[in-house]
Amino acid sequence: MIDAGCGYGEVSVLLAALGAGRVLAIDVGEDEIASVERVRARLGEVGERIGPLRASVMELPLPDASVDLIISIEAIGVYADVERFLDECARVLRHGGSVVMTEINDVANPALARRARRLWRAYELGPAGEHEGHRIDDPLVERRCREARELLPGGDETDARRIAERTYRHDRAALAAAVERFVADGRLPDSPFDPEQAPMDLDGLLIEAPVQPGWMRDALRRRGLRPRVVGYWGGAEGRALVRLVNRALQSLGPVALRTAREVRYIGTRP
Repeated sequence: MIDAGCGYGEVSVLLAALGAGRVLAIDVGEDEIASVERVRARLGEVGERIGPLRASVMELPLPDASVDLIISIEAIGVYADVERFLDECARVLRHGGSVVMTEINDVANPALARRARRLWRAYELGPAGEHEGHRIDDPLVERRCREARELLPGGDETDARRIAERTYRHDRAALAAAVERFVADGRLPDSPFDPEQAPMDLDGLLIEAPVQPGWMRDALRRRGLRPRVVGYWGGAEGRALVRLVNRALQSLGPVALRTAREVRYIGTRP
């Protein structure tokens, strides 16, 4: 079993505690994998079933048809290339295996869509502080301004600011290329803040990018996986009534999806 984009390992620990024989906790972040290592060392037999691995989910270091289950909890919204992740899932899944992904329902649910756009603006423009349950200490435009200033000959603050404000959704390499062009011929980049596009940080990770349920269904099907897209309203805490209501709403399909808090995408290798 893979916990893809495991973060600090909460889901990996839960899966192992629930009886998973082996959980491969994969994340590209050094701090995240170090955290998983520290936690698993304290969990005895449960921890022995967790295997932290620092790697990109875009290039899973696993052979073809070698995995029964891939779990991805609120991770696909940060990927700039979801197609590539799905390619890897399809490659490593055994027959009968499944990939199960969950993401915030900020497409079908209008209230969550509006929340996402407020969050995008805050991440890009600030101000620093608490926004929609997220702590933002350093708006992205300020990070790009600092990096642009370091790359500019003489470190001109005004030019760095102008470049930063027109490099929305630029990662570190794209920002460096924009600065290089500006130095060469004075051309400013042409990517101002777009309130309808999820922001990208300098490491190339998106901030809660929306995932279209219809697109995901088609993308799984193109890879030979049997798709299923269902809403999620609650019930993980185990209360019987909440779980019953959740199942009832799921049975309504797209009719009820507009009210779901999250969407669960499942692709199964026949």
